[in-house]
Amino acid sequence: MWTSDLPQGSMELTAAYADLGGGRTRVVLRQPAPPREQCAQAEEGAARLLDGFAEVLASV
Repeated sequence: MWTSDLPQGSMELTAAYADLGGGRTRVVLRQPAPPREQCAQAEEGAARLLDGFAEVLASV
């Protein structure tokens, strides 16, 4: 679990990992649902987070 500081306040996020075998891992990220007017911004932030994850994983 980690906390992300956003302009509208802090948000707690969680990640769960499961080894699927064969070098594969399932990653489940959870965050509170934002108000409808903030959904596009939340999607953009999630995409940046996943891109960062991909960069880290590619370097391992």
